[in-house]
Amino acid sequence: MADSLSEFGTWNTGFKLRAVAGQHRLDVDPAAGSGFDADNRGGFALLDLFAGLQLHDTIGLRGGIDNLLNKTYAEFNPANATDDANPSSVNGPGRSYYLRALATF
Repeated sequence: MADSLSEFGTWNTGFKLRAVAGQHRLDVDPAAGSGFDADNRGGFALLDLFAGLQLHDTIGLRGGIDNLLNKTYAEFNPANATDDANPSSVNGPGRSYYLRALATF
């Protein structure tokens, strides 16, 4: 969604659904790759909500909630490079809130 303002008094709401399939392509052989993939990754879906309000011709507010359901997930990284002898997955951020101001000149 682009951050843009138009005529006075506009508002918007929306959602974003991101679905990712499970990944099972481990690189565990150091002779053929890094050999450091931590684990298979299960699939996940994330739901984000957002809304915006134009306060004046050139000023607006945008707010939202990312990962509304506070889903625990980890991205699959096929190019994992690490010096750690025991690599592990890194979970993505949990539920987060944001509010930002927009201005056009």
